[in-house]
Amino acid sequence: WGLPRLVHALEYAASTVHDQMPGGARLTIGDRSGHVGGKISRHESHRTGRDVDLPWFVTTPDGVPVQNPGFVPMGPDALASTESGGFVRLDVPREWLLVKTLLTTKNIGVEWMFCSHEVEALLIDYARARGEPDELVFRAETVLMQPSDSLTHNDHIHLRIACTPDEAVSGCEGGGPRWEWLPPLPELPGTEEALYREIDGDPPVVTSTEQRVDPAG
Repeated sequence: WGLPRLVHALEYAASTVHDQMPGGARLTIGDRSGHVGGKISRHESHRTGRDVDLPWFVTTPDGVPVQNPGFVPMGPDALASTESGGFVRLDVPREWLLVKTLLTTKNIGVEWMFCSHEVEALLIDYARARGEPDELVFRAETVLMQPSDSLTHNDHIHLRIACTPDEAVSGCEGGGPRWEWLPPLPELPGTEEALYREIDGDPPVVTSTEQRVDPAG
C-alpha cells in the first residue's frame, strides 16, 4: 500500500523510462507500506505510505536488458551475482533516468533515495559524464545516501517522498530534513495564552533548557 501520489509517481517514472529508453525490462516494485500503516515485517520505516523499495534496472554482462531476478547486491564494478550462478550488470543509464525523473517531476517531492555508496558513485559519475545540470546532480548527491543505521542498500533504492504542505497540516511528519527545493511547510500559529486559560485555567509553565542545566555538571 502507498499514498496515491507515491503510486502515481512510480507509474509516471516507470513509463518515462520505458518511453525514453524502450526495449528495457519493467520497473520492479518492492515493499511499500501496510494498508493501515505501522511497522511491517523486515522494515522499520515503511509505515506511512511514503516509502517503497525499487530493485535495480539490470542487464546481462553484455548489456542486454533483462528483468531483475530479485534483490541482488550490486558491487562497485556494477556487477551482481544471481541465485542461479550467473551475473547481471546495473543498467546505469536507465537507473539514472529513473532517479532524474523522480527528482525533476513536480509534486513527487523526493526526501531520500537510500542506496549504497558504490551505486551512488556509479550514478553520479554517469550523470556528470552526460553533462547533466549541476543543480540536478547536487540534488541527486543530496538524496542518494547510504543509511548509517540500517543495511547498505546495495540491492535496491529505498525511495521516500516528503510530506506535502497539506499533509503536514493533517499530521504528516518525520523522515528527514526539508530540502530547500521542496515547497515550504506551513508555520502553524502558536496556541494563544487566552485559549489555554479557557481550556485549563492557566497557561503552561515552560522551563528553558538553560534553567534546567546544573552548572556543576
